[in-house]
Amino acid sequence: MTELVKVENIPELITSMTSKEIRLAVALMDEDVIAEGCRKIGVNPQTVYNHWDLDRVKELRDRMRVEAVEVALAMRHQNLNKAMATKVKLLESLDEAVRGKAATEIIEWELGKAVQRRDVRAVVHIPELKELIEKVYK
Repeated sequence: MTELVKVENIPELITSMTSKEIRLAVALMDEDVIAEGCRKIGVNPQTVYNHWDLDRVKELRDRMRVEAVEVALAMRHQNLNKAMATKVKLLESLDEAVRGKAATEIIEWELGKAVQRRDVRAVVHIPELKELIEKVYK
């Protein structure tokens, strides 16, 4: 395993990488052979060796092995804006159902789900039942 802690801040490391470099780091989680990881994500190994920052890729792979939850949270945070942009774009859909669903999801994320209230009061129409209740609660 390569030495950890070149970059102290995992979000900073992830932000400095391309999505393909991140995918390669994930592909290398279960193995150390670069060519095999490249095959998994459909990238030419020679391109990786010549143009990618393999030190960052290996560092992220090693950090994910040790600090998986922190890395996952950093990735989620990094992609939050992209995910929200996708939802906002759906508000312009020609399909009314898609627009409505996107609007509801955005509103619920911001305000929480609407409270579902039920009126549990009942009107007593049976005179005998009313008399019984009055007797019990006298």
